[in-house]
Amino acid sequence: MAERPTLKTERLILRPIVREDIPDIQRLAGDRDVASQTSDSEIPQPGAEEQWFKKRQKGFEKEGAVDFAIIHRGEGILIGVIGLGAEYKKDESMQLGYWIGKPYWN
Repeated sequence: MAERPTLKTERLILRPIVREDIPDIQRLAGDRDVASQTSDSEIPQPGAEEQWFKKRQKGFEKEGAVDFAIIHRGEGILIGVIGLGAEYKKDESMQLGYWIGKPYWN
């Protein structure tokens, strides 16, 4: 199984998403203001969490897509998700997307 990197900045840690992150992802991304800016495939739906998690790994292994949990370095808590994925266009471009939980806006 291919391994995704962990990236660190002064304030954040971007690390691979783990199963234990799913409840926090569902809670934060389930907020109406956050959910309205994301696609359904970005949020693990109740009852389909394992499939969602496996799809993230397959996307990395087959297409080079990568998702990271955004962790507040000082507090050690998940505050959002960022990802880079294939657009499936002729030019083989990638798309960068992210969301931050509403309690961490501003």
